[in-house]
Amino acid sequence: MRFGLLLTTVFGPLLTPVALAPAAPVPSGAEPRYFYPTRVGDRMVYKRDDNDEYTTTVAKVEKVEGAFHVTTNQILDDGTQRLDEQMEVSSKGLRLIRWTYRRTLPHPYWSLKVTPDADATWTSKWAIFTNDGIDTFEDQENTVVGWETVEVPAGKFRAVRVDRVGTHQMFKSKRTTWYALGQGYF
Repeated sequence: MRFGLLLTTVFGPLLTPVALAPAAPVPSGAEPRYFYPTRVGDRMVYKRDDNDEYTTTVAKVEKVEGAFHVTTNQILDDGTQRLDEQMEVSSKGLRLIRWTYRRTLPHPYWSLKVTPDADATWTSKWAIFTNDGIDTFEDQENTVVGWETVEVPAGKFRAVRVDRVGTHQMFKSKRTTWYALGQGYF
């Protein structure tokens, strides 16, 4: 199965969007669409496994060397905002540069690599920050499974499925994330 070269996304280990508006069809000659919001003011609502919800908004978009650096902020209960993440969005895929209140990642994390094949596989290292400053990394193998229709509280979306298998010390974890055009990740 083939998919377009303008895929981008965000990494979301325990999150599920719950209130995203479906995107309209893209007219010919329109700007390319990515698998991550790229307009200031776009909002995403997430629901954690414990049913806790939070909202993020695109706060800043900068064009940097053929890519967009998209900064999202979490909207807190009192209406103030704090950094949620910074994502590099390009035709090569989506790389997480900075995540939540933590510092800049030691190396960008590829959430989605774009290739002409829907069965693409790549490896990455997820930084696990510790309070004592001795960081460790989870080795991950990522596989694009293909396009699927995903239903979430915000509606049905056509999305690219990525399965991840992580190894940290002697423990293995598995996670599936879906990426929909213009929406981000589920």
